[in-house]
Amino acid sequence: MSIKIEKGIPVAAHGNGGKLTKYPFAEMEVGDSFLFPRELVDAGSRLFHWNRKFPDRKFVSRHTPEGIRCWRVA
Repeated sequence: MSIKIEKGIPVAAHGNGGKLTKYPFAEMEVGDSFLFPRELVDAGSRLFHWNRKFPDRKFVSRHTPEGIRCWRVA
């Protein structure tokens, strides 16, 4: 089996290939919040990622009776 070399194919976009993120961090305004899905166990890592991606914005999460809720606070 040989691998075919192709020319003229542009480099794909970095990241998630242009797909929409499943969480609305980028669209949130100060005071907005949403509930993480109950099955999500890495809510903290998602917040860490988005706090680094948008250093001018600040997100926090808290455990509530409904589940883990995320707020944009700055």
